[in-house]
Amino acid sequence: MVVSRDSQGEALEQALRTARPRFAFVQRREEVAHWRTASQAVNTAITVVSPQATAATASGWQVVPLAALLVGEQVAPQPLAWRNAAADEVVWVDEGTEWAEGLKHVLSRWLETGTGFAFPETRGSASRDRREVAPTALLLSASRAQALADEIEARLAPAGSWRRQLCDWTLRDPRRGVRRWIKARVRTLLGFERLAHIDCPAAPATPPRTAVPLAWLQQGSVERAA
Repeated sequence: MVVSRDSQGEALEQALRTARPRFAFVQRREEVAHWRTASQAVNTAITVVSPQATAATASGWQVVPLAALLVGEQVAPQPLAWRNAAADEVVWVDEGTEWAEGLKHVLSRWLETGTGFAFPETRGSASRDRREVAPTALLLSASRAQALADEIEARLAPAGSWRRQLCDWTLRDPRRGVRRWIKARVRTLLGFERLAHIDCPAAPATPPRTAVPLAWLQQGSVERAA
């Protein structure tokens, strides 16, 4: 069963009543606390695995650090020079289990094309990780596209300021002269300097509130699969 990483309180309790899981994987220690509260409320014994939490046991509820499940000698990471990876295609996916169809889309593209994927280490580190990876494509849900548009909008200058007027002027014709340089600079700051394609499967027609901020990213095409 897939449960949103944002689920807590009554919503999480209802999910546990319905599924009665014995195991769960959660990313952050704050989520572990939500799962503990919910499992105790519905009197469900559950083992939670998390890379950030320490071991704990209480009344049938148990936390297991992810490292405790790894056995054998760990493989040392092999460094890869940027010049060897700069030309590789990388699809950025910044989604959680709240996107019910996400795993299907990731697996189908990986199996069909063999394209590499990159994911943020945590939600909080997404912007930093994205700048380090510099993906060539985005795969995201309609809700995440709106969230990304809101993030870009929040980072732009306030509406009515001369800097915002400069941004609007840039987007009216971003292919020439200083406007091209400004747009390239914004894309670099956002971690999208190599971005050429945005894939938003089964999305409805893009509303203006989403389309304007995402125009900073669109160098290639925006695909909507049925």
